[in-house]
Amino acid sequence: MKLKLALICITFLQQTCLGSESEHDLVYDLFEKEDYNPLIRPVEDISEPINVSLGITLFQVITVEERTQVMKTNNWIRMSWSDYQLRWQPEDYGGITQIRLPCTQVWKPDIVLLNNADGKYEQSFCCHTVIDNNGTVMWIPPSIYKSSASQVKLNLYGGVMKCDLSNYVSSGTWDLVSCPAELSDPSKKYSEIHYTIILRRKTLFYTVNLLTPCILISFLSVLTFYLPADAQEKVTLCISILLALVVFLLLVSKSLPPTSVTMPLISKYLFFTFIMNIVTVIVSVAIININFRSPRTYKMPRWIRVIFLNWLPIIMFMKRPDHKEKYARWRERKLEATVESQTNGTTVNQNRKQGDHTYPSVPCEPIVMSTKAKKAIEAIEFITEHLKSVDDYDEICNDWRYVAGVIDRFLLYIFLIITITGTISIIVDAPHIFTKVGPI
Repeated sequence: MKLKLALICITFLQQTCLGSESEHDLVYDLFEKEDYNPLIRPVEDISEPINVSLGITLFQVITVEERTQVMKTNNWIRMSWSDYQLRWQPEDYGGITQIRLPCTQVWKPDIVLLNNADGKYEQSFCCHTVIDNNGTVMWIPPSIYKSSASQVKLNLYGGVMKCDLSNYVSSGTWDLVSCPAELSDPSKKYSEIHYTIILRRKTLFYTVNLLTPCILISFLSVLTFYLPADAQEKVTLCISILLALVVFLLLVSKSLPPTSVTMPLISKYLFFTFIMNIVTVIVSVAIININFRSPRTYKMPRWIRVIFLNWLPIIMFMKRPDHKEKYARWRERKLEATVESQTNGTTVNQNRKQGDHTYPSVPCEPIVMSTKAKKAIEAIEFITEHLKSVDDYDEICNDWRYVAGVIDRFLLYIFLIITITGTISIIVDAPHIFTKVGPI
């Protein structure tokens, strides 16, 4: 029994040694005996091209730096070509059909990323090549590319193109829509394969943190016109909203590229909201100026009275509160008996008025007025004129306040329509907003 085990172990060791010796002899014959030079292109005729099959496995989109417009991706480049110097007969070398050697020992195609962003054109990790007995060489090096965010270009000596996305790891920021490839003009000395990586941003983060607050702030600025013109915080509210928009602009500007080629959607909407808020501040200052006008400084033109006191309130279904009612109550509060005094020397005649009826004066003897009575009547007339002028003054001031309120209501409708229209038009202008294209 022990003898059998010993014979089996010797047999396995002998086969292992033979296998290693066969591979050693194969490598020696291919590279040392034939004097293989990895710097020389492996073709029998120097005018013949080498067909290189190229495939890219996009493993992950690591980052897309929008400010610098650089995309960082994790890729596996799959290259295969035929080398006539690396052919052998498997039966001559113990049935070996495939060997693995360092990539520095064989010729490799000159494939580089043209729009490289970090200046590293060589492969960061030089993995082994797999060589078949028919001379086919396969090399699959991993690489992390930093390229411009527009498109990825690879330079090689002709070949077949392929982009494998079966092992793609999804990103939390971007959706990979597609990765088409296009071969350039084959008549060129160097062929180019254009891989276009089409990414679509996942909008949840920016919708919750930027777009929704910006929309709410824009509608909040419209509500400024709903605030009464007498409120002292009207302009303060406008300035506060303006400062909030400035903060949003600073946040967005840190993540956007400093380019004038295109304008992002969020920048368009922030700029639109910023302009609307600036106009709101200017108009609010003008409304407050109108609200606090008085007859001592301004005289109301007739066209303002016709437009803002007669026409616009009717169009906007506004009714001036207690205007006619107040005048009617003032008529009712008048003294039922009015004295029409005619001063003729030192006599006074009087008529009595009750409601809409005037009763004739009762004949009486002339009343002789003293000097004090005359002064009292003059004082009463002065007070009456003063009260009348105060009432007229207050009435004109109220007219100016009502004009300011009408302008406020009118601009509330106008700015609300403009804000809704601008918001919808800018959002609809976003590309692919209505196209339902799912990620790969």
